[in-house]
Amino acid sequence: MNLFTITAPGPGGGRGILIPLRKKTLAIAWTFVVCFLNVSEVAAQRPMEFLDRGLIALEKSDGVYLSWRMLGTDPDSIGFNLYRNGEKINTEPITESTNYEDSEGTVEDVYKVETLHSGGPEQSGEVEVWSLKPAYRNPGRPSLPHKKIPLPAPPVVDTISYIPGDMSVGDLDGDGKYELVFEWEPDGVSINSFLEAIDLEGNSLWRIECGPNTTKNKLNIMVYDLDMDGKAEVALKTGPGTKDGTGTYLSTGPAGSDDDSYIIPRPSGRMMGGPTYLTVFNGASGAEMATVDYFPQIGDSNDWGDDYGHRASSLKTAVLYDQALGPILVSTRGIYEKIAMGAYTWDGMNLNQVWTFDTNDPGNEDYAGQGNHSVGVGDVDGDGSDELMYGAMAIDNDGTGLYTTGRGHGDSHHLTDHMPDRPGLEYFQGHENDTYGISMRDAGTGEIIWEVLSSSDVGRAWAADADPGYRGSEVVAIGFPNYDAQGNEIPTNYNAYNQPVYFDGDVQRERRGGANVNGDSRIFTGWYYGASTIHGSKNDANLVADILGDWREEIILRNGNNEELLVFSTWIPTERKNPTLMHDPLYRMNIVVQSIGYNQPAHTGYYFADGYPEHDIYMVGVKDCNGVVDGTAYMDECGTCVGGDTGLQPCMTLTMESEASCYKSAMFDDRFEGYSDQGYLIMDKKTNGKIASSINTSMSQEVEVTIRYANGSGQYLSSDLIMNNSTRQLSYTPAASWEDWQELHLTLTLEEGENILEIKKMDGLGRANIDFIQITGVDLEATDCKKIKLAEAEEDFVVYPNPATDYFSIKGFKSYHYIIYDLNQNIHEDGEGNQNSKLGEQLSPGEYLITLEVEGENYSRRIRKE
Repeated sequence: MNLFTITAPGPGGGRGILIPLRKKTLAIAWTFVVCFLNVSEVAAQRPMEFLDRGLIALEKSDGVYLSWRMLGTDPDSIGFNLYRNGEKINTEPITESTNYEDSEGTVEDVYKVETLHSGGPEQSGEVEVWSLKPAYRNPGRPSLPHKKIPLPAPPVVDTISYIPGDMSVGDLDGDGKYELVFEWEPDGVSINSFLEAIDLEGNSLWRIECGPNTTKNKLNIMVYDLDMDGKAEVALKTGPGTKDGTGTYLSTGPAGSDDDSYIIPRPSGRMMGGPTYLTVFNGASGAEMATVDYFPQIGDSNDWGDDYGHRASSLKTAVLYDQALGPILVSTRGIYEKIAMGAYTWDGMNLNQVWTFDTNDPGNEDYAGQGNHSVGVGDVDGDGSDELMYGAMAIDNDGTGLYTTGRGHGDSHHLTDHMPDRPGLEYFQGHENDTYGISMRDAGTGEIIWEVLSSSDVGRAWAADADPGYRGSEVVAIGFPNYDAQGNEIPTNYNAYNQPVYFDGDVQRERRGGANVNGDSRIFTGWYYGASTIHGSKNDANLVADILGDWREEIILRNGNNEELLVFSTWIPTERKNPTLMHDPLYRMNIVVQSIGYNQPAHTGYYFADGYPEHDIYMVGVKDCNGVVDGTAYMDECGTCVGGDTGLQPCMTLTMESEASCYKSAMFDDRFEGYSDQGYLIMDKKTNGKIASSINTSMSQEVEVTIRYANGSGQYLSSDLIMNNSTRQLSYTPAASWEDWQELHLTLTLEEGENILEIKKMDGLGRANIDFIQITGVDLEATDCKKIKLAEAEEDFVVYPNPATDYFSIKGFKSYHYIIYDLNQNIHEDGEGNQNSKLGEQLSPGEYLITLEVEGENYSRRIRKE
């Protein structure tokens, strides 16, 4: 039997860390055998970025809509509270969703969300409400809540005007909030782009001058935490004349000895030479950290498919995750003929090349000409590491060719679980080459599942689950009917120029066309509110990603005057509780490459309508409650930050069952249900019941005390509680039944060393049953009964010798009635005595309780026979 129980939360009770989610079983087809492989059994836990709750509040005509993140490391049961102006607005914890409608909220209010961790609650910072803004381009339309981010003044270079263009996102400073990194694209010319980082309030962190030897829309911006230190780096293609975010010319690697005034010849308008660099910048400051020669360099333009530099300038970058090496930065060149690429790890100081791939190398010839105008990333073979989906081919994480379909170049691609009843992921592609049309293939093996041939260039196509009437994705391509995931024609008439987006409350995707979003009907028209797209006829958004609120995606568009960014986030309630899409590895990696080449939407690595699967992930860059990145301090159950570098110990709860008290002169009983452990003690005035315990601690401290009792007497009762000779009165409220257990809560002060806690002198006509006493504090120990020293041990009477080997005598009363009990309340002697009586001569060795009745008063002592 455990007489004392100590409970203390560990670091996992805090916001962080190492909580696996549900698992999805993938199937890998081997020769003659189909072997189902549980990915998490072969893959180590995957690191993902730390994010805060991303709370947003949107004004509506009937209140305020609130939305916040569930993290990929949260348990399904995670609960939340919401506060308006410091006052909680929900009556019960919110556990079924991560959104809420506050009918009493106004645009003047501020809100915060409280996460109910097992180790204690954690509150976010306060956020203001996004106000309803009028449709100034069409005043008859309703106002819409959205956020306007003021942009820094654009660059000034001669008479060039600039527009905010391609954008990526990452946590640059490690605070759990996203910053935006975007290109200032020169209008009408192809050189002198700039790269700027801003926070979500429009404050500039830095600006990089890319220089005359880079090309707009081809900077290949990578924003990702390449060394897993909790802060994202920024990598991009650079050249002579590039200045970092501190205003300094690049100065490391080959840039340290170049001529920054040199301009690479562009006889056809495209660069026909080098050098071209790949540079990693500090995400927080924009400072150059390392520069290497871009692999591959251009060499002979004819190798890439033409003699004027067009196909040779098809450069792309990506980030893959390798479970042995961590993040890998990949640089590529070529689509139509020769294709080559190199891969690098980043150790915080150096770019280290780990592999190269070249279609001119023996064995790689069939991969030539298979590239896309975009790239995709994902673990398609189930080994825990990402592959590079490069059009009609796939490159394994080690730089070897995984497969090629031979279907050739294309513009669009979509990687996800298009066919949920089929194992693994599928890859949909629209092809440019004559004959091949559109194809759906097994992403891991390259097997063509179905295809529709065509002699036309398929310039627009997408595949996503947009219709609940069909299981899996719907496939839409220009010049083709719509198809279901199996390749069957369906009667829908979706527009091939749209792109899928999660925006309303159902589990299907909506369709973004330019600055507009459609579901079953038009949800909103961004143009009314000043929104404009980029990339001409492609009508791209600057960014579409789940960067705030719950799992729905935000759409970021430039204002037509190029002075603001407009952020549109959903105001539509949903019952779907889902972790942020940014903690789904496949989705996150395809946000990294969204703007590379032709912008493509990111998809999840699972069929969303079936619920979210488990990924073995953990967050890096998590600040503990003491503010230390990746620290081990945590909030204990008392709401104190302990452990790690705090120097503080966690609080604990010491439970002392009444029947196991070091001293007790009350009757044991177990007739009434609901008690803990073995039973309880009956305290009443008649028997002068008493309970005492000894608690040892290494420090003086205030502790929380809980006394669990039952009072079915129908009367209010009281008793004394004595702690270290300080007395206070306890009051026991009557209940309907002896099985209705209640709790008293109070705060007491412990002194360093041994502390004596007593409950005695029950007053009233009834009795109370005491179940246990709990004390919550730091470094508590219930000491051995031998150490206890009752304050009244020398009062009233003395039992001597105690312990005794023969008999006991009583000093203090001339005559008395006595009873000797064992600790199970069995009577061993019952009789009359005086100062000369020899008591307990027949007792066996052990612990006993002797009770004396003198003139109607009862007195008890604990005795030992040896």
